[in-house]
Amino acid sequence: MIYVVDAVYRLEASTPSFEEFYEDAVAGRARVLNGSWGVRCVGSGAATTLLERCPEALDKVVVPRYATNDYLVRIAAMVGVDRRVLSPRFDEQCGPAHSFLVASKASRAETSEWEADILPGQGLFAPGETTLRGEFMRYCFVDASNLAALREALLKGASFVIPAKKVLKALDEPHFDVAMDREPIDLSWEKFVEFPRDPPLGRKKSFADWQLDVAWQWRIIAATVPRLEPPDLVRATCDKLWVRVDYAYQPKSNDDALFGLDLEYDSVFGGDDGDGNDAEFWGNGNSSGSVFIGSGDKFFEVGPVLPGRLYRARARLIYGDAAGTWSDWSASRLPTPKRSRPAAAARPKVDTTTSSPGRVRLVLSGPHDDGGDPIVGWLVQMRRGGTSAWKHLGSFKNAIDVDGLMPSECPDRLYTYEFVVAAYNRLGVADWSLPSLPSTAGCVSKEKKKHTVRGRARRATEHHFLFLFEEEEKKKNNQEEDSRVWEPAVAQVREKLAASFDRAANDTLGPVAVVAETRLEIWDHAYYGRPGTVPRVACDLWTSHWSPTHVDIAADLVPADPPDASETLRNADAVSQRVVLVRRGNAPLAFKARRAQAAGALAMVVADDGQCEDKLDQYCVPGADRSRGEKFAATDNPKAWDGLRIPVALILHRDALRVLEVLSSSSSFWQQEDGEEETVLARASAQFFFQ
Repeated sequence: MIYVVDAVYRLEASTPSFEEFYEDAVAGRARVLNGSWGVRCVGSGAATTLLERCPEALDKVVVPRYATNDYLVRIAAMVGVDRRVLSPRFDEQCGPAHSFLVASKASRAETSEWEADILPGQGLFAPGETTLRGEFMRYCFVDASNLAALREALLKGASFVIPAKKVLKALDEPHFDVAMDREPIDLSWEKFVEFPRDPPLGRKKSFADWQLDVAWQWRIIAATVPRLEPPDLVRATCDKLWVRVDYAYQPKSNDDALFGLDLEYDSVFGGDDGDGNDAEFWGNGNSSGSVFIGSGDKFFEVGPVLPGRLYRARARLIYGDAAGTWSDWSASRLPTPKRSRPAAAARPKVDTTTSSPGRVRLVLSGPHDDGGDPIVGWLVQMRRGGTSAWKHLGSFKNAIDVDGLMPSECPDRLYTYEFVVAAYNRLGVADWSLPSLPSTAGCVSKEKKKHTVRGRARRATEHHFLFLFEEEEKKKNNQEEDSRVWEPAVAQVREKLAASFDRAANDTLGPVAVVAETRLEIWDHAYYGRPGTVPRVACDLWTSHWSPTHVDIAADLVPADPPDASETLRNADAVSQRVVLVRRGNAPLAFKARRAQAAGALAMVVADDGQCEDKLDQYCVPGADRSRGEKFAATDNPKAWDGLRIPVALILHRDALRVLEVLSSSSSFWQQEDGEEETVLARASAQFFFQ
């Protein structure tokens, strides 16, 4: 039997340009080509390739220009397949590849889209898989026009002349060459199977031709960029989506062209109730949109989106001026939660590198989910090491400095603190975070043992929630939002913040008491720290042997209740983080100090009941004399004072009367409601205090 070798088919001069031929290939149109023949081969009918049937004919094969951009020979070179298996065939095993067909007698080719007769002396370009009837020889090739179809067919398990896994691996290599000459030429089989090839010696091109070549190459890249699998919507919050897109394709090395992903998303309203005006669903996000993600990112967030919606997404690769084909939409829509209070924040970190002992700064990390509404404030609680009760410190907008703490006397005594925080937005308050790791409030050297505490009097507590929502609502109104949407939620947040707010711990309860090593000063808040002003009271004091060696405290002064601290203090909330004034008598001083410390006092000032007369000496407290630099209670049993770390100081009775006078008349004293003002003031009077 005589077979015509299509690879030596000589095309007539009137054949279409390669770009026209490429358009046919993309559109799936067959094209009949006329020409003349150069080689005939007589061989066994059992062999399937020209190499098997006529080995001597392969040396004379000329590959027609339309097929010389073939990718199969490049893949074979990359994966180590003998390229001679790609020689012209006498069977139908081209699979999804394009075909050049040459008939030895009248034959017929057809697909679901077209059909054509092939006469002897004619050639036929048949795009994609084709059904053949008759005697023919086929040359198989793949280029940019059918690469996507080949990839899809191999992923579905189609058989091919090169194993599918090797083909797919080669196509995903960054250095796989997809370039196609816009003006190809016929090649001998020997030159064709050599890859990479030497660049052709073409004519010098004009700038216009160069522009056409660049546009052509970007078109080829666009056709060969793989179609991605649908994105995976991993997680959703009220205003963000987290999307993952898997792909192996990468740009060529040292190529600085733009490379990344285009992502589109859209939604439908997914709530069971409401029409979008409810605060749980309403927001400033997008119901649909697109975003570009730079090279290297495969997991990223998209937003803002709307709460209570169902979302889907699709993606495509972008490479320079080329855009790949869109993937299918993600298989299912991912619901975003309704708007809500924030999630619990991570445990706060404590920065103890502040310049002043007794002060720390809380470093906050926002919750992973803000509930779909911005975080506008934080609640903070604190507890001392070894205790279980949490003390509320206030509500804050952002930076949180906590002072009035006890610095450690390193390395002998370490005083630790823990903090918890809760973020809040306009829809609610989060659960409390995990406690911070136990931290000290700075260290004082063992030689100095300096105890510096800055109490409430030295800082303006920020009651953030008192003005928060008015300003936020104004801001929202300026953006033409309906503030009525938020009114029920805002009312609930106000109630929550007010319930957790410790007024006694944050309001000004008394004048400022400055407790130093040997001196006590009492100031009105209005004049404390101002140049050219003097304290209302200034007197000597005598610190105990068990107090820190150096004392420097400034905080509100609050009288104890009961005044002699003979039992647990009834006004422990007011005493916390302040200086407490205690009457002498009815209980050992160590017992009084232990109750004051348990209530959270920074220092205890003991008002003498008249035993000391006019001097702080051994007649005042046996066993010590202040004039000799000695401190009282040095002969006490150490066990009685074990664990006590607050300063304990004694003042004369006459000085105590002056202090009580300032306390009872202080304009900064907390004025209670419901007619309780007189009772509070009466407890600070001398008659009540020393009765």
